[in-house]
Formats: sequence, structure tokens, C-alpha cells
Amino acid sequence: MKTLLFSAVCLLALTCLTSCYTEFKNPLPHNSAQNESLLGDWVIYENDILKQQLYIWPTEGDWYTIVRVGDIDKGIGDKLEIGYCKAFSSKLNARTFFNVKVDQCDNNFIVGYKLTEPNRLEIFLVSNDKIKILIKSGVLKGEVKEGNILKHELERVVVTSTTDEIVNVLKDIPHDQLFYDDAPSHLTFTRPKSYKEE
Repeated sequence: MKTLLFSAVCLLALTCLTSCYTEFKNPLPHNSAQNESLLGDWVIYENDILKQQLYIWPTEGDWYTIVRVGDIDKGIGDKLEIGYCKAFSSKLNARTFFNVKVDQCDNNFIVGYKLTEPNRLEIFLVSNDKIKILIKSGVLKGEVKEGNILKHELERVVVTSTTDEIVNVLKDIPHDQLFYDDAPSHLTFTRPKSYKEE
């Protein structure tokens, strides 16, 4: 199991290299203690086939270490999504977010999450296109940068608003004005079957 987990991915750990998701220059506030309900093993099954695995464990202070495995059903010999990140939780009104840090980037990534029902974790990724609309309309400050990484033409969306400005937007903005709604950007994890049976 450990070999599999460290052959694995946190989806956002690759964000800095692929520049698929919005970067935030300033982090969210540290205002939420570690939640034991988040810890441990999470999975996604499709037709009883294990597709993805997420593992969350506590580190120093209010930080978590997160590892995610993708495309498990393809087998170890095939290409897996690979990565690793650290994150802390931030509560803004009724919403909860992970503030994600990866080693390759100075900036932060923000991911919405929600514990719904016993043993159910939903994760929502911030939409680049929707953030660009918020920047263009002046709701957030930021810039869109064109770049070339690993010979790929990429677009980076970087929010430069202060922490307080980000909080004021994220705590009240309608869900559909911030997040992607389709898979693989809206992920629903449950506990492993063996976990449920215990």
C-alpha cells in the first residue's frame, strides 16, 4: 500500500507544472484546526473498480500532507498521475477550503472541500475561466501570464489580491461563479469498502 501511495498523486501537486489551475500570491488565513474526520484513506470507485485514492495525514501545526493516486485501474505498469502536496484548512463562513502548497511554486492554490454525509468528501477545483472573469470585472486583482513550460504553451492565472480581499470574495460568492462543476474537477471520495465494514 505504501508503495502504491507514493507512486501517486495529489492532483494539485502537478498544478505548478501544468498551470491548469489558478495561483494565489497570498494565502488564506490559518483559522481552522486539524479535523480528524479528514484524516486517512479516501477512494473513488466506478462500477466497483478502484479508480482513485487519496490519503491525508496530519503534519506540524494545522498542516496536512496529501497524496493522491489516479488511474489505479490501469495498473502499475501504466502511467499514473503522480504528486504530493501540503495543505491547511481555512473556514470562511459556511465554506471550507484547502490552501495548498507545492514545492515547485511560491504561490498558493485554493481548493474547496466539503464533508457531506458520513465518510464522504467532495473536492471542488477553482475555475481558471471564472477567476479571469472576476479579475476582468475588478472583483479580484490579478493577471494572466503567457508562458512556456516543458515546451508547452501555457496560460497562468495569478490572483494578487490581499488575503483579506480574497476572503471577502470567497466567503460569499455563488458556487457556480467560482468552481468547475464537472469531473475531474469536482471529485467525490468515500471511505474504502474495508473501512466501511469496520
